[in-house]
Amino acid sequence: MVDQPANEHAVFHINLGNLSATNEDWTYGLVAVPANNPDGAVIKLNGQPLNYLESYIIPYGTSIPVTLTVERGPEAYEYDSLLVALVSQCEYEENLALSLLLDNDTRFFSPLYLSVHFIEPCSEVAIDVPQQDWVIFPDPITQGSDDVMRITVSGYDKNQPDFDKIRVQYRPSDGNGAWINIVAPMDSLINTIQPGDEIVKTDLGDVFTQFYWNTLGLNDGPYEIRAIALCNGDAADRPGYSHIIKGRIDRQPPSIVGLPEPSDGVYQVGDEISFTFNKEINCNVLNAVDNVLLFDATTNEPIDIDITCYENKIVLVPNFQNEYLENHILRAEIHDIEDKTGNKLVYEKWEFYVDRNELAWLTDSLGMTKYEDQTKTAIASIHNRGGYPVPFTITGVPDWMHVVPNQGTLAANELTAIHFTVAPSLAFGLWADSIILHTETGQNPFFMGGDEGLPVGVRVVCRPPASNLNVNLFENSENMVLELNIQGEVSTDVEDMVFAYIGDTLCGKAHVQYVPQVNKYLAYLSIYGNPNHVLQPVRLEIWDASACLRYAAEEDYFLFQPDDVVGDPLAPQVLHTNSFVLRSLPLGYGWNWMSFNLGFPDPAIDSALVSLHHPQNDLMKGQNAFSIYFDGAGWLGTLNTLQNSTMYIYRANQPDTLLFKGTVLTPPTTPFRLCQAGTGSVIFRTTPCQ
Repeated sequence: MVDQPANEHAVFHINLGNLSATNEDWTYGLVAVPANNPDGAVIKLNGQPLNYLESYIIPYGTSIPVTLTVERGPEAYEYDSLLVALVSQCEYEENLALSLLLDNDTRFFSPLYLSVHFIEPCSEVAIDVPQQDWVIFPDPITQGSDDVMRITVSGYDKNQPDFDKIRVQYRPSDGNGAWINIVAPMDSLINTIQPGDEIVKTDLGDVFTQFYWNTLGLNDGPYEIRAIALCNGDAADRPGYSHIIKGRIDRQPPSIVGLPEPSDGVYQVGDEISFTFNKEINCNVLNAVDNVLLFDATTNEPIDIDITCYENKIVLVPNFQNEYLENHILRAEIHDIEDKTGNKLVYEKWEFYVDRNELAWLTDSLGMTKYEDQTKTAIASIHNRGGYPVPFTITGVPDWMHVVPNQGTLAANELTAIHFTVAPSLAFGLWADSIILHTETGQNPFFMGGDEGLPVGVRVVCRPPASNLNVNLFENSENMVLELNIQGEVSTDVEDMVFAYIGDTLCGKAHVQYVPQVNKYLAYLSIYGNPNHVLQPVRLEIWDASACLRYAAEEDYFLFQPDDVVGDPLAPQVLHTNSFVLRSLPLGYGWNWMSFNLGFPDPAIDSALVSLHHPQNDLMKGQNAFSIYFDGAGWLGTLNTLQNSTMYIYRANQPDTLLFKGTVLTPPTTPFRLCQAGTGSVIFRTTPCQ
């Protein structure tokens, strides 16, 4: 092989074969014979120096491929008759032991002669500084920038007439292989000798010369540098190359790869607490006091841990009984984590929730809505996530709730439904508490254990107005998309309702519901009617479940129009309420006691009782006055107005319903007096006692 660049190695691919006369598999040795290498060429087998007998078991009739490389020695450029031989190992070792010359018996000795002629450059060149495995990093000990690296070049011969100049080059080790000339930093003193990407012979030192490499802006990673002695004239095609010096730029501190573990933020059985970095870190300087810590995030109390560190990963192993930290949030912190160079990651943290108890609720919370007179039951299931039976008890049950079962044992991976029942005696309003699922850890020392809280809530509401609606009795329908505005606020309560009436006939009802497509709470109301209802007025009423109040909608201009659609989800029809609420009072045939718990907008008897359908000849009596209803004349008599502070008795000639409206009375603002009524009895009066 000729014209081999002096700084590169010659490559030979050869096959080692076995042609045994006895058809046997055999062990052979491959060796480089030192006597044929007086100038010290470096012969390598598969990348390792071949300065020993390398043994191969070669099956008969097959071959084994190997790679030989030859690099130039300390002085010579031409190497002829380098001898590499495949030998019978026992014969070769016998020759060496008896100091016998190697013979050429092909049965025991198969020689291969190699010749390599390297190109002799016009001048040698070498890099003395830096040495192999150099590193550029922010050194806290040095002052000023650490971006400029000094490169000392030597070994050149200024007396060679064709020698012209020296360049120093670099390339990323993992790049495309192209070399880039090193340009000096902008510095008046340096630039007098190294003005650009080369130094000419006249400016070189007699023994060595300093080059300066500004690495500012280069990415971290592995790099290689070399020096080139360039020539002119007849030697222009014979440059000299130094050995390649490998190193790296490492300025960035270690950073976390992905998310720390547990990456889902929940610490469960089988999970680990760990941080993984983008490079190897210095495990030797870590401790659980200054660098790696674990805290209860709620109390900020430290938790005892063991730490393990290997290459680019730190693992925290907590030393605690799980039941004391179950359902807590923990915080893992790392401080001043160094890489192998000394760059530091100053601070990172990771918070996660502890959920290692064998038992768990399969829901985050339990809620129900019930009417005041209703018994209602809801179900939540519990699950044994462990691999063995686990006993449990349920504690913290409020007095207004009954739980079945409240204790037991769950087999591995078993689900059990827990029933929560609320009696009709629970009063109107919102009720909330938390119920505890407790793992009985005393049964097994290996249980993780803990208490699992389940928030429970019950909303007790009034029943809405009687609303039996049989849509099969109607031939036609129209639709409305409504937004309910109750006393100035848009309803977001799914228990709120809207009712539609034609005359006294209920012809439609709908609950408020959340519509995620438009992010609004709307009521989709279908109004039903028959041909005789067409263009009849539609009366809309609103039920406010939280206040247990019934309102008439202010918008009273709707007429029944089959197949019509009023409003849409983006622009719904808004219904408003005012300060007047509606209440109904059923009247049976004969005498009916009654009082009014609303403040009438007009207390005149004709106005207050206008909703009655069959008042003919009915009688209304107060404590000191009465009136009778006459067709065409209305109510006539001495009872002209109705009050909230007295009772009345009403005689109905046939059953009827009184629908009256007014303002809600506030009892604390309405004074009552206790009056002696004789024989020890007491009556309430809003007027002075008599």
